[in-house]
Amino acid sequence: MSANNELFNEAISLHQSKKFDEALNIYLKILDKSQNASLTNEQASTVSQNMAVLYAQMNKTELAYVFNKKALALNPRNAAAEQFAKNSLNHFKVTEIARDISWSEQLNNMGLKYIPFEALALASIIFVFLSLRLFLNFLVTQKKNLLENKNPAILGWSFYGYLVLFILTFSLLWAKNSEAHLPMGIIKSASTSVQTAAGANQAIITEISLGHEVQILQTKEVNGVVYAQIKVPGAFSGWIKKTDLEPLNSIN
Repeated sequence: MSANNELFNEAISLHQSKKFDEALNIYLKILDKSQNASLTNEQASTVSQNMAVLYAQMNKTELAYVFNKKALALNPRNAAAEQFAKNSLNHFKVTEIARDISWSEQLNNMGLKYIPFEALALASIIFVFLSLRLFLNFLVTQKKNLLENKNPAILGWSFYGYLVLFILTFSLLWAKNSEAHLPMGIIKSASTSVQTAAGANQAIITEISLGHEVQILQTKEVNGVVYAQIKVPGAFSGWIKKTDLEPLNSIN
């Protein structure tokens, strides 16, 4: 893992020797963004998945779930994390929150998250190119027919087909890009109070339990304690202590 190879190998060795606390400290050190600015999402995903396995071996299934989710958020194609979720975490269930499901979430549930951004961008370019080519051919034919006193040309169904495909792929591209730039986190405490404002002794809106994924709107420090404003789309928003939250689509 580039500059972190030595640390990562040391953590693996400690992990295999069942020195879990020591291995965990090194994994957390690797994930510390302030020390490892060069760490890629794929590398951080591998570290997070190893932490999930470690927590499972420590019988901390809830934290295993949290860090395996982080591994998949950082790299949706992490096969080890996918397999771990199916084999070791399939019995873990997050309590439901009554809320409205957004169209972007529905698209992700239908498989959008597995389609690479680059593939959608390439498809959009191809479809717009084909649409423009057919339209230019139409204009040339139209002009030729007018000069020859023939019936006006008409656009074929292929033009409209390519245009629809372009609109579809571009819409998916826009949705995926919006999702990628949206800071997300997952609750890692057993139960967290969601407050109306940052700070101590604030009114509590509700409680949110471990495993729920939330949007992170902003952070704010009050009397030495950092709070995060979160939002559960279609349900509620409020403030929680940042220590109760694990970032998902960022390393730390």
